[in-house]
Amino acid sequence: MSIYKSNLGTYGSHAGIVSFITDHSTVLDVGCSSGYLMDFLIKDRSCTCIGIEPNLLDYKNASQRGLEVLNSTAENAFKELSDQGAKFKHIIFGDVLEHMVFPEVCLKGCVDLLDDDGTIIISLPNIVSLVARVKIVFGIWRYEDEGIFDSTHLRFFNVKSGKKLLEDSGFVIISSIYVGPLTYRFGKRFLMVNRLLPNLLANQMVFEAKSCRHS
Repeated sequence: MSIYKSNLGTYGSHAGIVSFITDHSTVLDVGCSSGYLMDFLIKDRSCTCIGIEPNLLDYKNASQRGLEVLNSTAENAFKELSDQGAKFKHIIFGDVLEHMVFPEVCLKGCVDLLDDDGTIIISLPNIVSLVARVKIVFGIWRYEDEGIFDSTHLRFFNVKSGKKLLEDSGFVIISSIYVGPLTYRFGKRFLMVNRLLPNLLANQMVFEAKSCRHS
């Protein structure tokens, strides 16, 4: 089972993701893990949620909690949902794209599942944050079980390359949130401070974007 868990208790990436979700909306959570975010959206936002989770143990954990989850890769799940005529107001990619060799392909593959006014919401770790820079300055590059140096990360992003990923995949960014140690400790009132120097102060970037096809 993965070790990923909710960080809704502080103002981290999950709080940023949730802030972009419309109440009573349809949501697809790509890489939903054990379904903690779906569970929150269903109970607190009255959303209708479907998850995609390739990890079998996480899939079973989510399913046993009564959540609707497809045990599949994103590509195969997108095709299955498209064949069913499914549409979503929001599609979440919460800390999943950095685990893919070609995240652009995944992003382009979800467009047909979006409502005309639908959005995708992605969160990405920031490899040039202050925390990461200090480690690198001191010659420390040690893969870890979670966080910016997660051993399963295949791609690394900063603010500019994160935005470029979306633009190259056919999306236009409409909102952004930058979270890091200041918001973890002191809450959302420090979002504006992070926005002044996002590459330095943000451990994670959260973007909401619309498909150019629908904009």
